[in-house]
Amino acid sequence: HTCACGDSYVDSYTDALGHDFGAWKQTKAPTCTEKGTETRTCTRCIAFEIRDVAPTDHHYTAAVTAPTCTAQGYTLNTCTKCGATTRTDYVKALGHDYQKAGTITIRLVCTRCGGVSDLQMDYDAGLDETVSRLCGCQVQRHDCYFYGRCAACMD
Repeated sequence: HTCACGDSYVDSYTDALGHDFGAWKQTKAPTCTEKGTETRTCTRCIAFEIRDVAPTDHHYTAAVTAPTCTAQGYTLNTCTKCGATTRTDYVKALGHDYQKAGTITIRLVCTRCGGVSDLQMDYDAGLDETVSRLCGCQVQRHDCYFYGRCAACMD
């Protein structure tokens, strides 16, 4: 109500309707390590709300790399979303295991005619072990040569 003098007053009030927010809409997608955001807007006015969305965390698949003689083994975890990798579950390198089996070749060299003949013999690990112990080293392989006169040159 307004008076001729310009004074006015209100004798009835209507309560505000309040906001009527619509559905949340993603405005920034979350990543494995960073949060995202969602926004919703009131259908009656221009008011809006923003909320954070938690990071999605990594989703790893695991690939096992077995240890070798010289390299350690590990599990490589790769995120299927962002490609980030981590290595876990380390296993020491195995070290060399110089096991020998089967036969070896003995080379016979004639000191007179220079003829060479080879003889196959069963491998004897005891020889490597004895030499290793006497020398204080680890034998990895050996060659075996014998020098003398062949049967034709012994006459």
